[in-house]
Amino acid sequence: MAPKHWLGLSLLVATPILAEEAPPAQSPLTYEEPTLDRDNPKPFGFKVEYGQNHASGKSSYLQRNGRLGTRYENGLDEVRLDADGSYLQSKGQTVDDRRHSFFGYDRYIGSRLWLFLLHDWESNKVVGLNYTQLSGAGVKLDIMRNATYGLNVGVAYLKRAKQTEFTANLVDANNQPYTEERVTTKDDKVVSARLKFNYNTELTRFALVSFYQPVTTKNVDPVSGVKKDDYSWSLESSLAYNMTKQIYLKYSYFYRFDSLQTAPGVSRDEEKTMLQLGYEY
Repeated sequence: MAPKHWLGLSLLVATPILAEEAPPAQSPLTYEEPTLDRDNPKPFGFKVEYGQNHASGKSSYLQRNGRLGTRYENGLDEVRLDADGSYLQSKGQTVDDRRHSFFGYDRYIGSRLWLFLLHDWESNKVVGLNYTQLSGAGVKLDIMRNATYGLNVGVAYLKRAKQTEFTANLVDANNQPYTEERVTTKDDKVVSARLKFNYNTELTRFALVSFYQPVTTKNVDPVSGVKKDDYSWSLESSLAYNMTKQIYLKYSYFYRFDSLQTAPGVSRDEEKTMLQLGYEY
């Protein structure tokens, strides 16, 4: 079986193998050292996904979503660029306007260690987030790495720029209510810890990634005005079924918790389930 790599995950493409040539089953602890692949016929890759999403927490509705991604790999270097978004209007109101992009570069330096650079940007004005962007560098350690299993942990030091905007309901000196548009902009330093696991067979791919990202100092909650710990925790898992060598069906679950609100009435939890049809080359 020949491995095809996508975003650090391995996808097995079925090829005819005689029974007497079948390799022994791999142990989860088998480690395959990354090496420079000068003869890779397809170092560049592309994927597109489109599907339906059910969201709850910050919002609850059915909506369409899309994602584009490109990658380059030569065995020791991995470059990825992804963009995804969702937009939906319901009864004349915009209920979702999320846009997200990610750029990452990973370089293997030996002894199971990788250095990486990343830039992550997100905007969702419906929940009061004009933008948030994370930029920085880190290191990750391979615990398992072969055609079937992958497990690594990493830590990064990031700079975060974040801007929130919301309407505050206030009372003046004469006890008369009024509203005021408020914008808060903050630059912070963030420590990001990540765990990533994947398991692949000829027909299916399972992936799980979790992030814990605390800010190094306390911040003022833009809604309550109280200084609190500022952190986020997220978990995303997906199961893809390979319908052909290029087309797959994927079911995903995403959960994120933010310690600070972005706007009054907005939940600090976000939960999504997604069913997508994808194509990759």
